[in-house]
Amino acid sequence: MARKKLEWTDAQRRLIIDGIGRCDTQFPQDNDRFLDAVIDEIGAVTGRVYGASTYDKLIRTMPESMSITRRPSLTTIQKAIARAQDTLRSATHDDNATTKPDVGLSREVMAPLLREALAPIHTLLAALASTQATPSQPGPDVQSTLELELTRAALTDVHSRLRQRDEEIAALRVELGKAMAERDLASTRVAGLLDGLRETFQTTGVEVVRLVESAKRLTGTEQYLKLQADSVRQQAMAETERLRDRTKSLEARVDQLMIENDQYRRALTARRQSEN
Repeated sequence: MARKKLEWTDAQRRLIIDGIGRCDTQFPQDNDRFLDAVIDEIGAVTGRVYGASTYDKLIRTMPESMSITRRPSLTTIQKAIARAQDTLRSATHDDNATTKPDVGLSREVMAPLLREALAPIHTLLAALASTQATPSQPGPDVQSTLELELTRAALTDVHSRLRQRDEEIAALRVELGKAMAERDLASTRVAGLLDGLRETFQTTGVEVVRLVESAKRLTGTEQYLKLQADSVRQQAMAETERLRDRTKSLEARVDQLMIENDQYRRALTARRQSEN
């Protein structure tokens, strides 16, 4: 069976084209966000999500004056459709789980609209009732036709307002779905950040313990080095004293040798003189 051809009104087509143009301007580089926005715009106008080929054809057949040259792949478009469907399912599930149709609330919402729309009819009927005795009173057929036309006009106005309310509700549901998706994403990110902080704290605690142990080891090493330095210093001082004593002994020996050498030289000189 052939697929039913898509039929949009001229007003819907204009809204869709303008929406795609705004999305292209708003997200010139991000195809994912561009496609998400395009699907939301078209969904707000038509009330449904289409297939990937429909969005691809719309983007490719945009007017040349809008200069939309991007060509996202069908795979990228399909992923965006999946995100939109997930958002709609989440919003629908939450609505079904948390809200039930309230007949009294619907009556309270509809009653003012109906009263406002039917007020001109009641006014006209009251005027007709007050002028029934006049010669210019319209006949029953004319009066019935007039009442019918007024009723149709009033109902048309009511239906128009109801459609507008439905569109506003659909837009609010889309925004609610986006907000809930962003909330879930934010919750996931916050949970990830908390896990990262927890791991960081645990790692920091382990590092602190290691640093304390290293500090203790360094303290012991410092004490050992101080003891070694004291021992070396004492040995050096003892060796210095020994060398000092040895130097004094050598100096005394040199002095003694110089005295003996001088005495020997004098004795030798005296003997030579006696021989001459």
